[in-house]
Amino acid sequence: MKILYSLFPKLFKGVSLEELADILKETGFEAVDLLIREGYWVDFENMATESERFINFMNKKGIKVEFSTAGFSPEMLCENQEPLRILSELGIKSFKNVLSIL
Repeated sequence: MKILYSLFPKLFKGVSLEELADILKETGFEAVDLLIREGYWVDFENMATESERFINFMNKKGIKVEFSTAGFSPEMLCENQEPLRILSELGIKSFKNVLSIL
């Protein structure tokens, strides 16, 4: 079994996709998480278009995107399963749900 190392890019907020891809290549990561969060490359408002753009960009750079980290509440997903459909159609195999606690 081959282990795939995927970077959780939260600490790279503000860098361009090109810069993020360069960082991944320089540090030996083969994959990056699709982080869906306000203020990052993909948020809930632009998820349908920007998720695909993010994944396609990284794939062209030889970087895999198979995992997502987002803040979907269970109630949100019960009311609207569109985020799961989008992720599934884009090849995301699993996701981690991280809710913000105030």
